[in-house]
Amino acid sequence: MIEDYTFTKDTESVWCKVHTHGGSIVIGTCYLSPSASLNSEIALHDLVRKACQNNESVVLLGDFNHRTISWDILAAGSEGAEFLSLTQDLFLTQHVKAPTRGENILDLVLTTSPELVENLQVREPFSDHNIVAFDNVTVVTFKGKRVMNFDYYKADYNSMKIFLSSVNWREKLYGKSVCEMYECFKSTLEEAVSNFTPIKKCTSMSKRKPMWMTKAVVRARKKYNLWKRYRETKDYGDFLLYKSQLNKATNAIRKAKRDFERKLAQNITSDTKSFYRYVRSKSKAKERVGPLLDHKQMLNKLYIPRNREQKGLCYY
Repeated sequence: MIEDYTFTKDTESVWCKVHTHGGSIVIGTCYLSPSASLNSEIALHDLVRKACQNNESVVLLGDFNHRTISWDILAAGSEGAEFLSLTQDLFLTQHVKAPTRGENILDLVLTTSPELVENLQVREPFSDHNIVAFDNVTVVTFKGKRVMNFDYYKADYNSMKIFLSSVNWREKLYGKSVCEMYECFKSTLEEAVSNFTPIKKCTSMSKRKPMWMTKAVVRARKKYNLWKRYRETKDYGDFLLYKSQLNKATNAIRKAKRDFERKLAQNITSDTKSFYRYVRSKSKAKERVGPLLDHKQMLNKLYIPRNREQKGLCYY
């Protein structure tokens, strides 16, 4: 079970198993502190050995802080000799060839098969480490399907109001129970929506960009080429060009967010939907309304009704 890897003591690691069309891949992210104890290092090594021996396809990545390992010649000092020996015993392939912090390769991407990773790039710094980006090669079936949704922004609300106002609700709802009234009202409203609201097509797995994203931000974020040039030339002038573009990108992002949030605040009275949509996108946890009845079909103690009408509604 994958839980046997994640919930372990003395190691900082998170594991998941991705099921694909051709099987499954175990992906683990690990961190080994420079001040980690010998027991923590041994526990991490045992964890990696267990994951690789019990699974055919494993992608292991993280900051292992082994400065003395030379991956090009597979040699190491006393500090990293045990870990290098472990990767060789398990026949792991190490894909990172460029330094990720200063002149050291601390952030690693290890796989049980070299074909699992392609197009690996050591990119510009993020904090004190460089970004490592790569493609994980596997066989998958794309389950994103075309979804038909109503485009409410282009709906003809005036015609919809005229349609609903022409309904004789007294005659339509006369003699019906509460449930029948609700179903009648619901079907009539759905008819109005389908008649006066156009349909748009979208993919269920489509990737959304941030709401504040502007063209100026997209242009300013293209700084990787400058970093790549600096890594090749080691010229201080190229480094200054990269830092200048990095500052421009940071300022552009901050300005775009600030202008977007200011516009939301100014239009809150006329466009509350956009405001609360942005607020919800920033929340870490999505709150849900709990059930009124528990598993025994009794009123949930967390939602005890305070009067007779509320109690009747719960039981209804």
